[in-house]
Amino acid sequence: MAFIKRLDFSIRKECIYGLVWLALIPLIHTFFPDHVFGENSYIENMQLAVIVAAAIISLKISRAEQNIKIFTFIFMLSIIFFLREVSHFRVFLPPSESTKRFSKWVEVFPEYGFLVPLAYKIFIGYVAYYLFFKCRKAVFLYIKNARIPVFETALATIGIVAATVSESLFHNEKGEELFEMLFYIEFAAIIWIYGFNEKFFLPARTLRGMQGNAEVP
Repeated sequence: MAFIKRLDFSIRKECIYGLVWLALIPLIHTFFPDHVFGENSYIENMQLAVIVAAAIISLKISRAEQNIKIFTFIFMLSIIFFLREVSHFRVFLPPSESTKRFSKWVEVFPEYGFLVPLAYKIFIGYVAYYLFFKCRKAVFLYIKNARIPVFETALATIGIVAATVSESLFHNEKGEELFEMLFYIEFAAIIWIYGFNEKFFLPARTLRGMQGNAEVP
């Protein structure tokens, strides 16, 4: 019963953005040319813009003392999404002569190219460390106590699941990019909701517990 009371079925503008994009997906998929969906092309650049917005929002929220650790984690998660979309900055390398796709760093810089993907893996490892040893209890308190924006969460889930299915089962690059965009829109929307919508602020008593527990390894 307590969980049901936490469900928030309000329709906010953050939800409308995702619904509009979801409605546009069939039209864009059908009528837009293939090059719009390619690497470092229009749709992917739109994704990057939304990810940057999400990073800025989470960084701004992290300045609030009671939220600093959990939203710092979300900021770093946004960086991971950004690096993933630019293929560890491989989009800025010349295309490979054999595959006509972006070259690997080691192909362009044989001696030092391995350092870029290595640094990416180290960063992911640090983010995982930060989550489990710096703010896991804060995350648990949010999961246990915070209100849940139902429609935004549902749209984000649709986006990530549909993008994964489009890529892994149907090898549909268009569908993958379009549904990834839906996920990123709602990812940014959910960050905004928890950071600026007072209905989703945790009670002061819970925040005090979060401040204390977030420091415990």
